[in-house]
Amino acid sequence: MNIKLWKLAAAISVAVIVAVGIYLVIDFRLLLDATVNGERLPKKIALVLRSADNPSFIEMERAARASELALGVNIVVRKLSQEIDSAEQIDVLHDLANQDIDALIIDPVDSMALLPVVKQFQSAGIPVVNVGCRLDPASMIQFNMAVPPFVCIDNELAAYDAAKFISNRITKPTNVVLLMGINSSILSDTRKRGAMRAFSENPYCVLKLTKIVYWNKNQATVTAKALYNDYESIGCFFCVDDVVAIGVAEYLEQTGRKNVFVAGFGDLKAAEAYIQKGYMTLTVAERSGKQIKTAIQYAVDMLAGKTVPQATYIDYSLVDDKMLEER
Repeated sequence: MNIKLWKLAAAISVAVIVAVGIYLVIDFRLLLDATVNGERLPKKIALVLRSADNPSFIEMERAARASELALGVNIVVRKLSQEIDSAEQIDVLHDLANQDIDALIIDPVDSMALLPVVKQFQSAGIPVVNVGCRLDPASMIQFNMAVPPFVCIDNELAAYDAAKFISNRITKPTNVVLLMGINSSILSDTRKRGAMRAFSENPYCVLKLTKIVYWNKNQATVTAKALYNDYESIGCFFCVDDVVAIGVAEYLEQTGRKNVFVAGFGDLKAAEAYIQKGYMTLTVAERSGKQIKTAIQYAVDMLAGKTVPQATYIDYSLVDDKMLEER
C-alpha cells in the first residue's frame, strides 16, 4: 500500500471512531435527559401492608423483594405498628404521596376510611392495586372512583370450606363462637359470612355469638378465658386469622382443653404446631406470597398500559393434622 492510500485509510478510521464516540456521547446524554425528565428506572412501587409483626405480612414482604429482583422495580414497603390503626395507614399514604411513587399496592386496614386518600392517588394518575382486605367497591363507585384490581383468595368460600370441614365433624349440640377482626373490614366480614353459612347448615352447631378481637392474639386469649367463665362449654372457635387462633390455642393448652375445634387463616408455623399438638383443628393456607407477586406484576403491567383482571382469586387449601403428616 502506498503512502497516500495508507494516510487515507487512517483518516477514514479516525473519522469513524470520532463519529461513533460522538454518537455514544449524544445517546448517553439523551438517556440522562430521559432520566432527569422523569423516566425513572426502575419504577417505584409502594406496598402498604397492615402489620409489621404478623408472620403473614413478613412473608408478603419476602415475596415482594423476590419480585423486585425479578421485575427490576423498586419496592417501597410500609407496614403499620398496629393492624387496626386506619389513621396511621392514612398518614403512611400521605407520606408516600410526596415520594413520587409510580404505583400503589394497598392492603387496607379499613374498607371505607382510606377511600379519600386512595382517590388522591387515582386522581394523580397513579395505578392502584388492592390486595388482601378489599376496599368497598360500592362506595368507590358512589364516590366516582375507579374500582382497582383486587388480588386475594375467595375469603367467603375459604371460610365456608373451613367451617364446613369442622361442621361435618360436629354430631351433638355444640356452642360455636366466631372471633373476628374489626367491623369495618370486608375481609373480616366475608370470612364471618362464609363461616356462618356453613355452621347454619348443621342443626347441632349453635352459633352462640361473634366477638371482635381486633386481629390481636392477647385479646383472643383474654376473650376465650372470659367466654369459658360465662358459658358451660364452647366446642368451636372460628377465628379470623391464625394470630387470633393461636391466642385461643394458647389458652386451651394452658387449661388442658383438647376436644375443641379451632380454625384460623394463614398457615403460620405456630398454628401448624398447635394443630400437631391437638389444640387447633385446621388453618387455611392463603398463599400470601403468591398474592403479592401477582399484585406487583399487575402494577407493572398497568404502568406499561396493559389491561389486568378486575379480580383475581388465588388458590387456597385447608391444612389439618393429616396434611401435615403427609408433608
